[in-house]
Amino acid sequence: MDFKTNVRVILAFLIVILAMSSMVALAVSGMNVLHLQLNEIVQVNAEKLRQVAIMRRSNRERFIGLQHMLLLDDPFEIDEVAMSHMGHANHFVAARTKLFEMALSGQELDSLQRVRETSMMAAPLNTKIRDLVTDERQTEAREMMLQRLGPAQDAIYQELQTLATYYEKQAQLSNNRAKAQYQEKSRWMLALLALVSLLC
Repeated sequence: MDFKTNVRVILAFLIVILAMSSMVALAVSGMNVLHLQLNEIVQVNAEKLRQVAIMRRSNRERFIGLQHMLLLDDPFEIDEVAMSHMGHANHFVAARTKLFEMALSGQELDSLQRVRETSMMAAPLNTKIRDLVTDERQTEAREMMLQRLGPAQDAIYQELQTLATYYEKQAQLSNNRAKAQYQEKSRWMLALLALVSLLC
């Protein structure tokens, strides 16, 4: 081969190497972006699950607090439990508000809306029962807890359990999807690297 032919071959070879190297660089960059995006999805689901856990705990502690108040005789102790009871209500509302501020699917919105409606119905019952206990009308308070507040609290808890299960499944799906796509891109990158090595 003459000099010009040699130059053309070398240039073509360099172009191929450059193109393959660029493809490898793009593959690596794509893997990093994919990893960040899917990691964010997993973290978002984890945060949603954390807020649901706060709501479940607050919902449970409020009911336990009322039961505790029914067993107390000391007005100061009753007031102390009542303050704690109101604090749990604030935690519940704050967690629910955070969830509503996040990106939600239709299923999540429907479930949270049912939680909101039921909790709005349960809130005045909590206040009424707390007032009855403070006024030493334990029998009325106990009846209202069993007949009206109990079913409402159970409905809220079941809805929150449904949300928790949904987020746990979504987190697992996202994690599995991230691993599968990351492994696929890793195989492509290794194949490209092997091809570049062969050409070199």
